[in-house]
Amino acid sequence: MSAATVLPEPVDDHVRDLCANAVDPLEIAAGLEFGGLTDEGAARHGHSDVFAYAEALYRSVPRKPAEPSQETPVPWSGHPGRHAVRGILFGLPGLCYVTAAQAVTGPTAVLVVSLLLAWAYGQGAAYLAYVAIGHGDRDAGLAVARRALRVGLAVLAPVIVAVGMFTSASPAGIALALGQAAYLLAAGVILVADGELVLLAVLIPGCAVSAVHLVTGWPAPWAVWAAGALSVAEAVVLAEIVSRSPARPTGLRRLPGAVPPALFGALCGGLLAVSAPAQNGALVMVPLSLSMGAAEWAVFRFRRGGHLLLGRTATARRFGRAVRLELLGALGRYLAVLLVLTALAWLAVRPGAGETLRLAANLALGGAVLVALILQSCGISRPVLALFATALAAGLLTPGTPQIQLLAHVALLCALTGLAWPAVARTSLHI
Repeated sequence: MSAATVLPEPVDDHVRDLCANAVDPLEIAAGLEFGGLTDEGAARHGHSDVFAYAEALYRSVPRKPAEPSQETPVPWSGHPGRHAVRGILFGLPGLCYVTAAQAVTGPTAVLVVSLLLAWAYGQGAAYLAYVAIGHGDRDAGLAVARRALRVGLAVLAPVIVAVGMFTSASPAGIALALGQAAYLLAAGVILVADGELVLLAVLIPGCAVSAVHLVTGWPAPWAVWAAGALSVAEAVVLAEIVSRSPARPTGLRRLPGAVPPALFGALCGGLLAVSAPAQNGALVMVPLSLSMGAAEWAVFRFRRGGHLLLGRTATARRFGRAVRLELLGALGRYLAVLLVLTALAWLAVRPGAGETLRLAANLALGGAVLVALILQSCGISRPVLALFATALAAGLLTPGTPQIQLLAHVALLCALTGLAWPAVARTSLHI
C-alpha cells in the first residue's frame, strides 16, 4: 500500500465529507466536478487535473463512511414491465388513427400541425410536472399537469380549427386533428400520474372496434369514429380525475427549462411526419411508437449502470471505457427490439421498396432518439436540438425521397453517438 499523501493546504468540511464517504478516487473526482471544480481549479491546488487532485485527497483524508440508510432509494430504478406497457400505450392509438384516417379527404396538413403542437406542448408540460415531482412534491406536480391540460385544450383547439379552415381541411380531418391533440395531452397527464393501466383501459373501446374493422370491415365507419371519440373523452375525464391534488400549481419560474423538451417533442414529431408516406403511414410510425417503451427502459438501465460504475471502477479511464460499453449495450438492445417490431410490420404489409427504405430509415431514427434521450437525461440539450433541427430541415427539403431520409437519419444517429461518446464519460453526470 502506498504512503499517504500530505496535502499542502487544509481541506474544507464539504470536501472532507465527500472524501470520507467515497469508495474510490473516481467518486471524489465526480463530486468535485459536480461542485464546479475544473482542471484549472485543481492546478491552483498544485495538481495537474481534477483526477490527480482527487487521488491526492483519497490518499490523505481518512475513510469514515456513513452507515447506508435502508430507505435510500436506488437512483434510476424502474421495472421493465411498466416500460413495456408504456410502449404499448405509445403504439395502440395507431389502430384508431389508421381506421379514422380512412374517412379523411382533402388536405391533411392540419393533422401534422395537431401532432407537432400536441407533442411540443405535452413534452414541455410533462417536464414542469416531473420537475416538481422530482423535488419531492407529487401533489404540486399533479396540479401542474392538470392545469397544463386545461390550458392546452383551451389554446390548441381554436388554433387547430383555424389551421384546418385555412388549409381547406375536411370536417373529418379537423375532428381527427382535435381528437388527436386532446388524447395526446390527456395521455401525458395520466402517465405523469403513473396511470398506465388506466390509460390502457381508456384505449380499449377505440382500439377494439378499430382492430375488428381493419380485419373484417365491420362495423360501419360511424361506429369506429364513435368508439374513438369515447376513448378520447374518457382520457380527458380520467386525466382530470387522476391528477386531482390539493396543491396549487407552481413552477412558472421553471418555464424556461420546459423549452428544450418542448422543442425536442416538436422536432421528433416533425421527423415522424416527414418520414410517414401518405399511404401506409402507420406502417412507418407504429413500430417506432411501440418501441418507445423499450427506449425508456434503455435510458433507465443506462443511467442506473453509469451510477453503479462510479463505485466499481477505480480510474477515469476504466470508468469511461465501461460507461461507453453501457451506451453501446443500450443502443444495441433497443435497436434489436425496434428491428423485431419493424420486421413484423413489414411481414404484415409486405410494402414496396420505398416504404421498406423508410422502415430502414426509422431504425436509424429510433436509435438517434434513444441516444438523444440519454443525452438529455444527462442535461445535454442544445447540440441535440441542433442536430435534430438539421435532420428535419434535410427531410423538408427532400420530401418523399426515402433514400435521402435514410442517409439523413443514419447521419443523425452517427452524429449523436459521436457527441455522446466523450460526454457520457464525464463522471459528474452520473452522481
